[in-house]
Amino acid sequence: MLTNYAPNRSGIYKPDPNCPLADPVATPNPSVMPKTYFQACGLDPFRNCTLIMEKVWRDAGVRTKLDVYP
Repeated sequence: MLTNYAPNRSGIYKPDPNCPLADPVATPNPSVMPKTYFQACGLDPFRNCTLIMEKVWRDAGVRTKLDVYP
């Protein structure tokens, strides 16, 4: 169904694999990331990952803002 809306999507997004912005979770040095806003929700299956990632980035010196919703 998605192919009806973006038939050539594989040709559109080709990030540089060495760029930390392409996969921010896997960046070895989070201090290079820009200031970031995180949101986490109580029933979100990635809630704990978001909380951990925000703490790691904050500890690395990245300016972060975190909102947690019940």
